Amino acid sequence: MLNDKPIKHLDYNMPSHEQLKKAFITRKSQCETILSLLKRYGSISTLQARQVGVMSPAPRVFELREAGHLIHTIKDWDLNGLATYHLIKLAEPKAKVVPSDR
Repeated sequence: MLNDKPIKHLDYNMPSHEQLKKAFITRKSQCETILSLLKRYGSISTLQARQVGVMSPAPRVFELREAGHLIHTIKDWDLNGLATYHLIKLAEPKAKVVPSDR
């Protein structure tokens, strides 16, 4: 053994259920805001997203992609070094499952 010292366990402040719930609602709200603007204008830049309260739009756009929306990112390094997101296609609505009468 290289080190005979006992391992010290770190006591992290675990988020409460209410904190996790608030974070989830905030993320969902931010996704809805971005999607609404993409539907209305076709694109949104990082700066525009920040102006409406979404400080980190990239993770929210990732979540929208995971939900099935086709969004293209253009990184404009020469102009301002930020991204612009373009809505290509909305996700297909999920079909409701109708229980069979068997």
